[in-house]
Amino acid sequence: MNKICCIIGQERMGFEKREAVFELAFEHITKLVDEGYTDFILESGQFRNLARSVLTIIRMRNPKIKRVYFAKSDDNIAELYDRKLYDEIYPFRENGIKKDTITHRHQAMIDKSDYCIFYVVNRAGELQNAMQYAKDKGKTLVNLASIKV
Repeated sequence: MNKICCIIGQERMGFEKREAVFELAFEHITKLVDEGYTDFILESGQFRNLARSVLTIIRMRNPKIKRVYFAKSDDNIAELYDRKLYDEIYPFRENGIKKDTITHRHQAMIDKSDYCIFYVVNRAGELQNAMQYAKDKGKTLVNLASIKV
């Protein structure tokens, strides 16, 4: 059975932080790959793009790594495959989600995962709720925003 990590984070990230967050994500994802993680579930947003870039670089050395996109109901699945941005796409309707909301997608991503990487700056809001949900489910997690660089 594959070891799975979900990656969830802020929509916006200051340009000055991108390099430091990229390095932190690279370090953590490389460690997880060394521990046998193969599937990395991504959501939409700027942090997803950064994480997908990290995974693409790591995948060059380890082709077993899968970049998995947790699709929204309005995503064009065929286009995403054509652009070769992901190795697998989970259409939201196949994930047991009753409503296509960010809350439901986050919870489904967390439920499928053994480990969660977050980038959450705000102390309140949807992403904070997702982190609390992961904690309540007993998931191992890290919030890259809380690591001093």
